[in-house]
Amino acid sequence: MLKNSNVEQLQADVNAKQSVVDTLTKDIESAKADIDKTTKAIADIELKVAREDATKSINSLKYVVASEKADFTNQLNATLTQDTINTIVTAAQAKDATNKAELDLKTSKTNTVSEINGLKFLSDKQSFTDKANAAGSIDAVASILSEAKTQDAAEQLTKSKVDAIADVNAISGLNDSEKASFADKINASTALNDVASAVSDAKTVAKLNTYKESAKTTVSNLTKLSDESKAGYTNRIKSATSTTNVDTIVAEAKAESQLIQDKESAVSEIKALVNLSDKEHASFVDAVTHAASKSAVDTVVSTAKAQDQKNLEAKQLEELRVDVKAKISAMDY
Repeated sequence: MLKNSNVEQLQADVNAKQSVVDTLTKDIESAKADIDKTTKAIADIELKVAREDATKSINSLKYVVASEKADFTNQLNATLTQDTINTIVTAAQAKDATNKAELDLKTSKTNTVSEINGLKFLSDKQSFTDKANAAGSIDAVASILSEAKTQDAAEQLTKSKVDAIADVNAISGLNDSEKASFADKINASTALNDVASAVSDAKTVAKLNTYKESAKTTVSNLTKLSDESKAGYTNRIKSATSTTNVDTIVAEAKAESQLIQDKESAVSEIKALVNLSDKEHASFVDAVTHAASKSAVDTVVSTAKAQDQKNLEAKQLEELRVDVKAKISAMDY
């Protein structure tokens, strides 16, 4: 058996060790409390920083309005976790994207309605603006604007055709058949340039027709030409395809008329040459009649005059011989 003194000593040792343990336990618990406090302080600081960063991020969102930013900020201030903060920021960003999309759609509609109202030839503008305002996406708005422009172009083409046909019918140089032909060409056109081209062609034909009529009158007034010759030139003028061709034909007619006049004058000159024999007269007149140019006529006339002068000189010489002979005969007596 242990002695009482030993027991007491052991108990004292145990008590001392327990005291140490108790002290260490208290120290550990105090340290843990300090750690928990520090950890919470760090967490609170991190949460504060996260809130501030989130607030800055939300305030930088361009399309979130002030009242919406205030609501998101209030939510941030009431949150206790980083995950919740992240969720709020994500929601704010989604709202920013939604607001932007709504604003872009509204702007697209406004611009589209303005463009539609500015279309010059579109008759049913209200229908297209109503469809644009009811559209649910920017792509749908763009499609409606495209339809409106297509319709505007179609109505412009229709009006252009009506105006073009009226212009053609008002052109005085076209006959009814030509006007109908150009009207058909205009109605078959699929582009404004085709319509303008048809009207231009009509004016060109009318101008040529008018030019031809003037040319036919000019030929008709050439009194030296025979009816057969006039008919020939007139038919050629009708078939001419340009004013240049017409000018060439008229120039030929005038040249022929002038040549006839030149021949008549030449014949008169030749007939006036009193020293030519009847045979010579006939020969020179025949040569003039068959001459193909003014220079050839002039050559014949010059030749006739030379022959007339030659005949005159021969006649004068003969008369002189007769006179001398008579004088000689008279001297014999």
